[in-house]
Amino acid sequence: MILKHLHKTMRRAGLLVAISLSLQTHTVVADEALSLSQAEQIALTDEPGLLSQKIQAQALSEQAVADGELMDPKLQLGLANLPTDSFNFDQENMTQFKIGVAQQFPAGHKLDLRAQKTRQQSAVVLTKMAQRKREILREVRLIYLEIYYWQQAKR
Repeated sequence: MILKHLHKTMRRAGLLVAISLSLQTHTVVADEALSLSQAEQIALTDEPGLLSQKIQAQALSEQAVADGELMDPKLQLGLANLPTDSFNFDQENMTQFKIGVAQQFPAGHKLDLRAQKTRQQSAVVLTKMAQRKREILREVRLIYLEIYYWQQAKR
């Protein structure tokens, strides 16, 4: 119970530090108070975890397309019984030149299932991203209300 409260307090403090650091990089007029919507926008734009999750979701989405496609075909070239003293193709009757193409075909609907699995993983990351946005907004609003309360109490 104490650890849970400590973790929650640490997250709140970390978010407060992140907001204060991002305020230093953004230009805000000193006479003008930071509005709640401005604080929310700053917190969402400067959150590195959201950017990371967005990039991960895009990568999984693109990987899903690749997972649904066949492997590239392989071209095989070969020489057999080539005389190494003259490298003349006409010297021996057994000299062979081989050309082949190989393509792998997975069994059943394996490609579709693999692509569907990767799309689902991308959807999970997008859901986690939306959840993280809601958590950030909640924390910003709580901190904003706490600051507002203490300003009113001071007056």
